[in-house]
Amino acid sequence: ASSAEVGGARAAELESALAEKEGMLEELRGKLSEAVQKAEAAELAQASAASSAEVGSARTAELESALADKEQVLDELRGKLSEAVQKAEAAELAQASAASSAEV
Repeated sequence: ASSAEVGGARAAELESALAEKEGMLEELRGKLSEAVQKAEAAELAQASAASSAEVGSARTAELESALADKEQVLDELRGKLSEAVQKAEAAELAQASAASSAEV
């Protein structure tokens, strides 16, 4: 075989190998593109979840504050109720004492 034929055969092999590698490269580019899209989607989902957590956290803080306010109002009302009960008991005792004195 002549040098030209060997060179031509080698060139054909190289072209074939190059075409095969180009096909593999295209496949890898497709997979890379898909991976990038999945990563971006995961980042968006994570950002959305973080945002939801922040909203949830803010809402929780808001509810805890409202609950603390209501508990304070309840404590004040309990205090007033206790005072009212004591005054009522004192009035009943005074009335009973006055009634007792009147009977004597």
